[in-house]
Amino acid sequence: MKWIAALILLAILSVPRDAPAQFFSHGQESSSIRWKQVSSDKYRVIFPENNMFQALRFASFLNAAVDSNATNIRKPITVVLHPWHPQSNGFVTLAPRRMEIYAIPPQDNYPQEWLAQLAIHEYRHVVQMEQLNHNAVRVGSWVLGEQGWGAAAALAPPWFLEGDAVLSETKFSRSGRGRLPSFEQGHRTAMLSGKKYSYDKWLMGSYKDYIPNHYELGYKLVAYGELKYGKNLWGEVMDYTSRKPYTLVPFYFALKKFAGVSREKLFYQTFSFLDSAWRQGSEEPICEGKIILGQDNTSYFDDRYPVFLDDTTLVTYRTGVKLSPRFVKTELHNHGETLYKPNSVYDPIGGGGNYVVWNEYLPNFRWGQQGISKIKILDLTTRRERVLRCDLQLFSPSISHSNNRLVSVGVAPDGAQFLVFFNLINAKEATRISFPLGVALQTPCWGGTDSVVAYTKVDSTGKSLCVYDLKTGSEVALIAKSAIDFSTPVYWGKYVLFSSYNSQVNNIFGIDTVSKKLYRITSSKFGCENPSISPNGNLLAFSCYTPNGYRLSLASMDTCQFNEINGLLGYRNPFELVIESRSVNPDTQLSVDNHSFTIEKYRKGLHLFRIHSWAPFFYDPLQINAISPEFKPGLTFVSQNILSTTTAVLGVSVTDNKPAYHARFIYEEWFPVFSLSADYGELTMVYRDGNAKYYPMVEADRLEIAGSVSLPYNLTRNRFLRSIVPSVSISYSNDYLYFRTDSSYARNYTFITSRVVYYSHTPMAKRDIRAPWGKFIDLRFRYSPFESENMGSILSLQLKQMTPGFAANHSLMLSMGVQKQEVKKYYLSSTIPLPRGYLQFSTEQLLALSADYAFPLFYPDLALPSVLYLKRIRANFFGDWAKDGYVVYNMTQKRRETHFEYLYSYGVDFGFDYHLFRNAFPISTTLRFGNTRNNELFFNVFFGISFNN
Repeated sequence: MKWIAALILLAILSVPRDAPAQFFSHGQESSSIRWKQVSSDKYRVIFPENNMFQALRFASFLNAAVDSNATNIRKPITVVLHPWHPQSNGFVTLAPRRMEIYAIPPQDNYPQEWLAQLAIHEYRHVVQMEQLNHNAVRVGSWVLGEQGWGAAAALAPPWFLEGDAVLSETKFSRSGRGRLPSFEQGHRTAMLSGKKYSYDKWLMGSYKDYIPNHYELGYKLVAYGELKYGKNLWGEVMDYTSRKPYTLVPFYFALKKFAGVSREKLFYQTFSFLDSAWRQGSEEPICEGKIILGQDNTSYFDDRYPVFLDDTTLVTYRTGVKLSPRFVKTELHNHGETLYKPNSVYDPIGGGGNYVVWNEYLPNFRWGQQGISKIKILDLTTRRERVLRCDLQLFSPSISHSNNRLVSVGVAPDGAQFLVFFNLINAKEATRISFPLGVALQTPCWGGTDSVVAYTKVDSTGKSLCVYDLKTGSEVALIAKSAIDFSTPVYWGKYVLFSSYNSQVNNIFGIDTVSKKLYRITSSKFGCENPSISPNGNLLAFSCYTPNGYRLSLASMDTCQFNEINGLLGYRNPFELVIESRSVNPDTQLSVDNHSFTIEKYRKGLHLFRIHSWAPFFYDPLQINAISPEFKPGLTFVSQNILSTTTAVLGVSVTDNKPAYHARFIYEEWFPVFSLSADYGELTMVYRDGNAKYYPMVEADRLEIAGSVSLPYNLTRNRFLRSIVPSVSISYSNDYLYFRTDSSYARNYTFITSRVVYYSHTPMAKRDIRAPWGKFIDLRFRYSPFESENMGSILSLQLKQMTPGFAANHSLMLSMGVQKQEVKKYYLSSTIPLPRGYLQFSTEQLLALSADYAFPLFYPDLALPSVLYLKRIRANFFGDWAKDGYVVYNMTQKRRETHFEYLYSYGVDFGFDYHLFRNAFPISTTLRFGNTRNNELFFNVFFGISFNN
């Protein structure tokens, strides 16, 4: 049944967005939320009752997306709207089939209303899934439900799914990422710099070099395919894939059939075309500043969002392949030093005087679909942090020139946005300025007199650059609404500087606030963004893009040339013919009143179960092992509701013509998480010792019931991701247990396990094998309350501590385990692992210590085309030691004595991280070589798969 295992694993792994797996959940909304739904024949949008405007707005945009795609969707798609999660996102997935929308707009969004962007992009994924669900795939979905459909989705490469969606968002709007020079920047810079990597490396990434993601790659391949081979190409490819999934690589055969090229050939054709276009449009840099940190060619890193603390000191936010996120302070003409390591930062930071400010995501302590974006203040004098208290989500803080006030974008639960002003000294809110629903504010900055604030503003008609006068309470648009992107404004005298484009790269521009004339200030070879002005107005700092990432650059304002722009901002990209072929009318505006909707209550209690998948065999999707999945003849039904509050599995398995019945249930609607499982009908197990005089008649009536209650607390704060999960579980079984006292067997025994698991770790760089700093604690106590005469108890504590090693991306992990078992007539299974190389056995007393030192060896980026691509080779030296205590009866002394045995082992693991057959998910294989105390050599092989490529 290996082919069945492969099919199910394909289904579990296949997703069209960034989700880690099917049968997955991003968490739950608060149980106190009351839901409503707006429905049509194409979709159903489920939303909190206080977010009617956003739901109707999204429904309107979804109507437009349905009309634009002109594809018949046989079954309406269910959409769940999450209005209060500060991390902007959206995805479509199967099992169960749904779309989830995170409604707060990002601060770097281009000139398109966020809900419109999500509607166009995500609905394209719905169309892709519908294109696949025909022919043979349709038959597979009859047999396996949505998991069979999902297996077909895995046959279309992620670069196509996302590239096609990006092309759609660009075609069916006046904006979209396909129109942005920054979306070409990574590939363009590499090509013009002579970085000629293999197709496998461009496709599957690298630990050594920066490789743009599959969105950027996919858009270019899909757009060129349509430009070169016709607008029907990808529809024909998807139809072929749905008809012949049994060929295992139908997408490859389809592309060969309808375009006459392989995917690799299409790649080289695409980038040959782009390379020619980029070189023709390339300009020699006139003014792109001086990179004050020099050129670091050892690894890729980005210095973004520069801010001046004073005239000679700057702070940037630095990330890189070998660096965890950090703030770096740079004195002019000196190398930067690490100032502080925050959690991940998504928006521009602020700074001035002795303060650095930024917004940081703080997850909700229980509900994964909620959380808060708070403004944090770091006082560089005292090194103390403060958090601004506010009932709004806060983004993109900026400190006034007097260093005593702060402005930020605020978002209310109903989606309304505000400019929020704080007193920086006492960290209290001063005032807020409201804007209409549907307006999104971005990256405010202060004018020189601290009486005006500039910001960008996005709504359904485009993006504008605005100034708000605090004295008069009036707003003026410096740049009227358009489909051209510009971002991160900053004041310099009567000018407002910002990042935008009038060629194939981003540059720094300025607008005269009096005459409204536009000027180009920099002329960069590869692009520059995020301008910042020194307090005395003499220096312009910005992030300049290079082949090795963004670098902090400086230019003297005395030498900068303000070249007036005689025309509009904008850029005609190489795929404009494809984009224009189906672009919407720029004058089209959507209104929530365009359509009539059916709005009604969504009753959670009536939607606890949704059977989305099934199988003509039995397996447990909640426990499936990617390496050795277990399948049996029988039937399986899998349910997960749309709000991800209940998951259930029902099944029957058959062994030796005897049926067994299985049930699993997880309920996460309330604060505690409840789980229950039951199995009935397999052969009953028998526990006996060597004194047993007979063996009982065993029947296939085994009953095992287990239940647990857990309280998952998310304690993440500052740079440490923390969680603690206390739980209590109880299990019952009617297995046979031998009693020595009367040489008989008894049935029915129960165990209770109390457990507390705690972990804490810092963010990881891409090259990190383990978190630089972290700890793990696992405390367990297990006992049998009703069979204490035969079953004792076991108490164990396991500790792990991770620290950095001697070089970047090295990791030392120290582990300790302590276990004490009270043995009656039977041993309970040990929970602390013995030294590697020893078979696990039960112990009465155990002290175990171990040390692991992991580090990368090579980043070969070697490819055996179409078969294997090796990204990293790593090593881990380990040493284990254990003291095993056990009780024996001394016949001479007539007493019980505790004896100790010492065990140890040492060795090395060699790990290989690679991709097989150009699959998106990397596989790891670890070879273990070791030796025990008795000079017994051992060798093990381990396999794993990562869902975060």
